[in-house]
Amino acid sequence: MSDYIEKYKITMCYMSPAVLKSFHNKSDSLKVIIAIGEKLTTQYSKEGYTLYNFYGMTETIGLIGDYALPNHKMDEVPININVKGVEYRIVDEGGTQVKIGESGELILKGNLFKEYFDEYVK
Repeated sequence: MSDYIEKYKITMCYMSPAVLKSFHNKSDSLKVIIAIGEKLTTQYSKEGYTLYNFYGMTETIGLIGDYALPNHKMDEVPININVKGVEYRIVDEGGTQVKIGESGELILKGNLFKEYFDEYVK
């Protein structure tokens, strides 16, 4: 992939975190990589480009968040829910909202995904 990017002077591309984990940039033209499709772990490189962690739903094109990663490694890679009109809750298996710092499932409500929120949040 790095040879292809270098040959065709690609400036921006989408890449799954699984591919990004072993990607090594050879090109001066590559400026942006957007990681999307699965959870981005801390095992990423940033060799001459800006790396964004995008978050959205698999079933639609509804992007609800992006996060430009800093130049230093992080313990966890956050998502940044920054779309106007999107409500979110993090809930446990029973649909009850969890406390700050607890793990759970992210449930969203907005123009493209009203059913997710209404079905799961109690």
